This record gives sequence, structure tokens and C-alpha cells, in this order.
Amino acid sequence: ASFYDYVLAQAVDAIPSVEAGSVVRQLPGGEYQYVAARGFSLNVLQTITLAPPEALLDQDLSHSSYVLTHEHIVRRSQRYSPKKKAVLSQAIPPGQSILTTFMLPIRFANVLPAIMYLDNFHDEKAFDDEIIAMAEGFASQVTVVLNRLRWQHKQDQYAYTQHLLTDIESLLQRVDDIRKFFTELSPQLNCEPRFG
Repeated sequence: ASFYDYVLAQAVDAIPSVEAGSVVRQLPGGEYQYVAARGFSLNVLQTITLAPPEALLDQDLSHSSYVLTHEHIVRRSQRYSPKKKAVLSQAIPPGQSILTTFMLPIRFANVLPAIMYLDNFHDEKAFDDEIIAMAEGFASQVTVVLNRLRWQHKQDQYAYTQHLLTDIESLLQRVDDIRKFFTELSPQLNCEPRFG
């Protein structure tokens, strides 16, 4: 399972009133693609990508999360293309309708690489202030984990670079092997090896 799939599973299990959810990740070209889903068909959702305004649902997620009502979700969905509307409808379980969505930004290194949508099918007021605070705390923990992974990756890269530099220094000390290599190579290059 992917990182986002694991995070979404934890959110659905841990945050009260969350009955389903999904995560979209920003692609290099700027569009968003579904990368995780609980309670929806991920295979169906992955047949489309969302432009930034579609993924953000016209909200500014630079500083906070948002709770969207069923009315807002329906109104916003009218702007989707017929194909996207059909795909999103097909991904929802039969007989269900999303009454409220909690949009939770996942921030990392001052960018917004992903958005988590947490949904409830039965109560439009499912996400009260206490649950919102809990969800935002969860998102903060995800950011901490991402930053730790980034730091660990940088440490691993640094250790690899140092190891590589040590190997290169060790190889450069093997003057006899270097002379032999150039001596064997020089006839192929039609030149005489020169050594000081």
C-alpha cells in the first residue's frame, strides 16, 4: 500500500464520523490524481484527473481546512465535465450520497502535494469543532512524518555521497592500476600515455 493509502486508512479508522474518504496527489503538470480511497472505487476514480480548481473545490487551502455541505458539493459538481460527473457518481457506493466533506490539506515543505477528503453519508453536521480539531491534529502529525522522512532521505543521500567520495579517493590512490588502465586504453585511442 502507498503512503497516502496508509494515512487515509488511519484517518478513517481514528477520526469520528468519517465513513469514507479519498486522497488526491498533485502531478508534475499541476493536475491532481486520486491515489487512495476508502468506501469508494479507487480504480474508477483513477480514470480521471482534476484541475486545481476542481480538486480545491474553489477553496483556499493554504492556511486551513474546510467543511463542505451537501449543497455546496452538488453545486460545485455541476461544473465538472459529463465524464467526470459520471466517474465520480460511479465511484460512490449505490444508494449513498455524500452529505458532508471535510477537506484536509496535507502540507509538506511549504507546498500542498495532496488533499484528503473525509466524507459522511448520513449527517450533514457530522464534523463538529472537536472532530475538526482532531482531524487537523492528525494532518499535523502527517506533516511531521513527511518532514522526518525527508530528513532521513537527505541523511541517507549524504551518507551515500560520503561513501562514494571515500571510494573515489581510495581508487585514485591505486596509481599502478591507473597507469595500467591508460596503457591498455591508449592504443585504442591512437595516442601515447603520458605520466609525470
